[in-house]
Amino acid sequence: MSSLSRCISIALAIVLTAVAAAGSAVAQPQKPSKDDKLIADAMELSKRFETAFNSRNADAAAACYWNDPRVTLIAPDGTVAVGMDAVRGLYTGFFSAAESLKLETIDGAYVAHGDVVQWSGRVRVTEKMKGAAERTYNLRASDWRRKIGGTWVFVYDSVTVEPAPAGAKSLYQKLGGYDAIAAVIDEFIKRMDGDPKMKRFLGGLSQDSAGRLRQHIVDQVCAAAGGPCIYTGRDMKTSHKGMGISEDDWNTAAGHLVASLDKFNVPVTEKNDLLAIVSSVKGDIVEKK
Repeated sequence: MSSLSRCISIALAIVLTAVAAAGSAVAQPQKPSKDDKLIADAMELSKRFETAFNSRNADAAAACYWNDPRVTLIAPDGTVAVGMDAVRGLYTGFFSAAESLKLETIDGAYVAHGDVVQWSGRVRVTEKMKGAAERTYNLRASDWRRKIGGTWVFVYDSVTVEPAPAGAKSLYQKLGGYDAIAAVIDEFIKRMDGDPKMKRFLGGLSQDSAGRLRQHIVDQVCAAAGGPCIYTGRDMKTSHKGMGISEDDWNTAAGHLVASLDKFNVPVTEKNDLLAIVSSVKGDIVEKK
């Protein structure tokens, strides 16, 4: 069993044990004949969470979860958040990195287990992260919900990225994954720093600041290519405002990026796909016409 599988199993065991122990604080198990009514009542939580997610409201999203140290959320990247502070922190970080989000349910089924309702299904997320092109992907989700204190809340929530169809690969995979992308970015930064015309954009940075800039670029490209990264930096317009970047500067930087991709023998199709993503933010970066 993988470490993530063990983590999920342990987290689920903790939550289900906690749910059983919390029985005195919630309604008693419903009779089977009342399952339909219970499920219909539990559905309101899905609508409430979808509204919070689409409006990028971390407090409202966290309010959809059980306010208990044992509440558990497993994010698509495998991050396990246990406790309300961890759950709220996960959404705060994700929402602050996004410019827009849209969550919609594709399909799913509800099953009542006493007074606990389980939902399993698929959702579609369309996201526009800061500095990245918009992308849409599907998630498989499973949650356990219960009405506590008169409000339906998630006591356990697990989400994973739905595997791509057989044979289909994301640009992230075609580029060779995280390490390959990081190698290209390191080469790109090296070329920029070695160009007298472009060095001014990297000059004056401390070692720590240079490291953070490099990581932001790697995360940005990784996320834009469909990888499991989250870009947490500022949007492109804000981060480049006042730098006086011209069309010529842009073309020179693009040339260094192409040379970096060529050094690692990135195929033409993948190279063009990545350059198209980069070009999508040109209007936010170039100031001098």
